[in-house]
Amino acid sequence: MKPKKTTPLYRLHKGQLPDLDNRVKYPFRDMQVGHYFDVPREMDHTIRVRASDYGRKNGHRYRVNRIQRKEDGILCVRVQRVA
Repeated sequence: MKPKKTTPLYRLHKGQLPDLDNRVKYPFRDMQVGHYFDVPREMDHTIRVRASDYGRKNGHRYRVNRIQRKEDGILCVRVQRVA
């Protein structure tokens, strides 16, 4: 029986796994009531889903609004923890 060839897609790796905290994209875990952050307008749907999922799992509530920032006029989406 011939040994199977491995493709680059399924290559085995050995070593320590990366720290998962560094991979967190949005700061929901660190937010207190009243904290907010802004994301680009293109991320509107994605951030709404992420905020809803995280809030449901952890008993938090978030407000997600499309805004134009006064300080620089950039169109973005603001995520604020309200409860």
